[in-house]
Amino acid sequence: MRTKYCITLLAVAILYCGPIVNAQTYGGGDGTATSPYIINTATQLTELSTQVNGGETYSGKYFVIGADINWDATSTFTPIGKSTTINFSGTLDGAGHTINGLLLNGERYVGLFGVIGQGGTVKNLKITNPNFTATNSYGGVIAGMINTGGLIDGVIVTGATYVSTNGSYKG
Repeated sequence: MRTKYCITLLAVAILYCGPIVNAQTYGGGDGTATSPYIINTATQLTELSTQVNGGETYSGKYFVIGADINWDATSTFTPIGKSTTINFSGTLDGAGHTINGLLLNGERYVGLFGVIGQGGTVKNLKITNPNFTATNSYGGVIAGMINTGGLIDGVIVTGATYVSTNGSYKG
């Protein structure tokens, strides 16, 4: 009986708390403005995409890029956010770092961020040598779409290769 009670209690705690994100998921930090989650690697950047696309918007949470990141150009990056309701609503500060060689390829909401939601901010970041292909609507190297109240500030893209077919709202 005690085992059943503990398992039920654990299940309720997991459902109540939502996804478990800690400093070990990223390179440190607790997601606050004074101690943002730190992204140092391509793996940690991919984890952010996985968490957001799983439904965690990170509204009110903060991230900082802690080092330059080189993407394996043979592996397509899954955008962070995939619809107007599944999006990134936190703050990501690139801190002047560079993400190099992103391979962005898809149909809709293609970009480093598929969708930046209300209150979402991406700033102080450099993207170099991205390879960008969008076969339908809503695509851009930084974001496929920005909802009302989202912001991109101080972001530089250089050396981009663009392939675009059909659709609209790309750049």
